[in-house]
Formats: sequence, structure tokens, C-alpha cells
Amino acid sequence: MRGPFKSKKTAADTPRQGRNVRPAPETNVYSYHAVRRPVPGETVAPDRAGTAKSQLKKVLVNVEVLAIIVTVVGVVVYYSLLGSTPEVLIRQTATGVPIRSQQVYRTIAQNAVAGSWRNKDKLTLDRNSIATTIQKQAPEVKTMTVRASLLGRRPIIDMTVKTAILRIVRGSTMNVLTDDGQLIAVNNGDFASLPLVRDASGLPFDAGNKLLTTSAVANIQMLETYFAAHPELKLASLELPPAANEIWARLENQPYYVKFTLDENPRVAFGELLATIKNLKDKGITPAEYVDVRVEEKVFYK
Repeated sequence: MRGPFKSKKTAADTPRQGRNVRPAPETNVYSYHAVRRPVPGETVAPDRAGTAKSQLKKVLVNVEVLAIIVTVVGVVVYYSLLGSTPEVLIRQTATGVPIRSQQVYRTIAQNAVAGSWRNKDKLTLDRNSIATTIQKQAPEVKTMTVRASLLGRRPIIDMTVKTAILRIVRGSTMNVLTDDGQLIAVNNGDFASLPLVRDASGLPFDAGNKLLTTSAVANIQMLETYFAAHPELKLASLELPPAANEIWARLENQPYYVKFTLDENPRVAFGELLATIKNLKDKGITPAEYVDVRVEEKVFYK
């Protein structure tokens, strides 16, 4: 018989005290190919989607670069090409009668540019050939530049041309003289307003040659002006004699002519002529051949 003793509890009958238990971390599930390291010598298959995008991007970049290159080349080629109609700028060296109209000069320049395929491009523009061709057809051109602007598409021809100052006749041939004494052959044009000089100098009379100096032409112009200001001495003609640097003035209704030098301004000589004619008239003397005023302060007559 058991007494009032408490029964002895076993460990199995004692409840365990509670513990904080952390949940196991979730594990990612990897594929075999994702976690497996490649074996040496084994080729890893590339990512096809990424490779395709990379290749497409490279193609687009190449297309853009090619488009830029084509555009630049096209612009360069476009602005390097030239038309056959040049821009012609014309200036005159002196106040006189134009030897040719501006339209004629433009036509001459256009034909010179159109004469060679080299003039269709700025890089091959033959400036010397254009200038030579124009000079042959218009020898009165004094200076000329041929150029092409960076962005323009027409050749630019800038020329300075001489004008007609005097008419000069030898036999049946009439030329005009420029301000620097160059002979220019003319086929048409109105030059009747210019002073007329008859030539008997014997100097070469070919068109393009220089017959007189610039100062000689200026002195002839002044002499003609002085006569025009004195209608009592009506000028019939001016002549270049065989003697060098002389000019003879023939008067209407007078048997004599007047000798002037072309080396000096005729202002003083003309004043002496006026005084001599008045003095001879007062004395009732009329020269039979000439009055010579070539030497300053000395007048001779015959």
C-alpha cells in the first residue's frame, strides 16, 4: 500500500519551455545552368536578345554617321559647282564714251566662262584663261580679277575698263583713243561727240597699240576745251604730224595752222596764241602758213 507520497514526474511528463525559433530563410531556386560554372574549354552560349539589340544599335549609329558624311559631301559638291553665267562688275577709269555696252561685256565674259569644262567647278576654275580670252576681245580692259566666293555658285569677274576720249582717223580707218593713249578698233557706237584727231604721225596704228602717252591725251583734251571756249577761233581739225610730240590745230576760214607741243599743258601757249592773233590783226598781218607757240614766251609765225 502506497502512502501519501507524490508520484515522481519524468522528463517526458514535464512540458518544455517556449523558444524563439527563427524561420528558415527562403531559398531561391536556380537553374542548373545558372549556378553551374563552365568547365574549362566549354563555350558559354551568348544572350541572344542582348546581342541582337547591341547589333541593331551599332547599325543605327553607322547609318547616322553615313548620313552625315553623305550630307556633308553633298553640300561641298553643291557649293563647289559653278554656273556658266558669271557675275560681271564693270568700272570705268575716266569720264568718256563707253567703248562697249555693259551687256556686250557680260556676253564676252559669259562666253569666256562657258568655253571650258574646267570653269564649272571652283577647284578647277581657269582664271588666267578667262582673263586672257576677255582681254583679246576687249583690249580696253585695264584690270580684271576672276574669283569664286565660298558660298556663291557664279564666277565673279570684276573689271575696270577704259573709255573713249578721242576719235582718231588715218585714211579710211577710224579708231578711238583711251585716256592712256591706247588705240581701240570700233565697229559701231556713237562717238561723234568726241574730238576728232587726224593722224599723220606714221606711228603704228594697229588696234591695241599705245599711240600717245596719258599726258599727251590729256593735253589734247584741254586744247580742244580752250578752243571751244573761244568761238572766234573755230577749230576745224587737230592733226598729229610726223614730228614727235606735236599737234597742229587748223582753224576754219584761216590759211594757217597753229603748232602746239604735247609735252606741256597748253594753257599758257593758248593764251599767247590769243595775244599774237590780236596783235597781228591790229597790224593787218595774216600768217600764210603757221603760228608756232611751242616755246613758252616765244611765238613764231610764217
